[in-house]
Amino acid sequence: MKVSVGGASCMFEAEGDWDKAVRVPASFIIGLSKLPPRGDPISMFVADGRLCIGDMSVDCLLQDAHHSQIFDLPPGLDLATRLRLLLPHSHEVLEQAGLLKELFDAEGELQVLVQEAAESLAMLGVSEEDLGTFVRSKLKGSIKE
Repeated sequence: MKVSVGGASCMFEAEGDWDKAVRVPASFIIGLSKLPPRGDPISMFVADGRLCIGDMSVDCLLQDAHHSQIFDLPPGLDLATRLRLLLPHSHEVLEQAGLLKELFDAEGELQVLVQEAAESLAMLGVSEEDLGTFVRSKLKGSIKE
């Protein structure tokens, strides 16, 4: 069994077959790491749209296993690459993948860069909003070079 949060993963031995990837909020996985369920073995199953682990459960999203790889971000990616990979996805999908914080962090880094550049370009009438819109459009591939 493999558990991934952001770019970090850990694997452990488990019995049973899963034909789907199960997406839950990263906060649930982090909570489990701080207060693991009691028992040995620990039962884990999906019922009525919820992942149940021991006596805890959380809303989950079932996804074909091959689709789950889209969200495995390797560590050390540059800002532009992280944003290009994350921006096309909704906040809900990124939360389920455990990557919403990664998006917020990358957007924060981008905002600092845009603010700095806008200060330099203010004398030319370029606003922070103009520059931010341009950069986001460029990242999404809507501006041709």
